[in-house]
Amino acid sequence: FGCRVLGVDPAAPPQSGVEVLPLATALARADFVFIALPLNPSTRHLVDATALAATPRGAVWINVGRGSV
Repeated sequence: FGCRVLGVDPAAPPQSGVEVLPLATALARADFVFIALPLNPSTRHLVDATALAATPRGAVWINVGRGSV
């Protein structure tokens, strides 16, 4: 699709074509945010008003994880 893919999981093995960045940096550059996280103490409420405000106006959020993330 000619898009740039940003990832934020430093523990994941490197993937061709995926640029791994800190969460705040990735959010600031994202047009689409795809959330696919398990719910655990470190991900609970990860997406808050600060995270939403960090994305560009018009960014699309897709949450296939748990609502409490």
